[in-house]
Amino acid sequence: MKILESKTALIIISFLFLDAFLWYSVWASSLVNPKLYFLNVGQGDSQLIRLPGPNGRGIKMLIDGGPGKSVLGELQASLPANDRYIDLLIITHAEADHLDGFIEVLKRYEVGAFIYNGRGKDTVNWATLASELKDKKIPVIIVGEGDRIRYGSELFTFISPGPEFMKSEALNDTGLVSLLLSNGVRTLFTADIDSRVEDFLLDKYDLNIDILKVAHHGSRFSTTQNFLDHTMPKIAVIQVGKSNKYGHPNAEVIQRLVSSGARVFRNDEHGRVVVTLKNGEAEVLRER
Repeated sequence: MKILESKTALIIISFLFLDAFLWYSVWASSLVNPKLYFLNVGQGDSQLIRLPGPNGRGIKMLIDGGPGKSVLGELQASLPANDRYIDLLIITHAEADHLDGFIEVLKRYEVGAFIYNGRGKDTVNWATLASELKDKKIPVIIVGEGDRIRYGSELFTFISPGPEFMKSEALNDTGLVSLLLSNGVRTLFTADIDSRVEDFLLDKYDLNIDILKVAHHGSRFSTTQNFLDHTMPKIAVIQVGKSNKYGHPNAEVIQRLVSSGARVFRNDEHGRVVVTLKNGEAEVLRER
């Protein structure tokens, strides 16, 4: 696949950059405030970010695609009818519960660009994903710590992985961790990192946030008390499937989140979780 590697630590998204509206087939319904969708894809991760723009159109970013076809129904329920364009697909790391759904998305949606950390995986599904990207001539961009996406006043910053974790044998260590600053609200997307990466990030960044995508489906190896003491999220979303074999989410993690004052939402109990960002506040809607 053709790869464009970020060198300037800044990716500017504009109408010209992605040619989004040269062949965009429908007008999206008016979007006044940014919205985050924590999609109900079972035992996997998938988050849709919609940022408003001129004439109510804006851009759409899909972080991870979940483990299978569930993402398609979730996108259909979350986007305007006949909307078949996504500006950016971002995969945090090349594990099946984050990657497989993207294969289905690429078959049914037009995509502006694909972003990943540069680490693939020797699997059939990764090869299939790469083939789909190549066949559709979708630009592939490698990013890491310090790279940013700016769209108007919205800022999306990748804060990991840096060189410390990029060569780790554990793919979870290489997961793209990102911080969205939108409409006065700070949201942290944590992929499947564990406490070692969390502690490293706490030493480097101010991670006082409003919304937390809980790492690794609520695994006991992440979301430590120290991490919560520093991040202090008001809202925490656990992306997890029902009756999974891993015991996610861990009961102690849930207790730590509740004790820290966070409102906890989880896909297995609440379905799709939608958060509207408005004037520094986050409004949560649970959808089945």
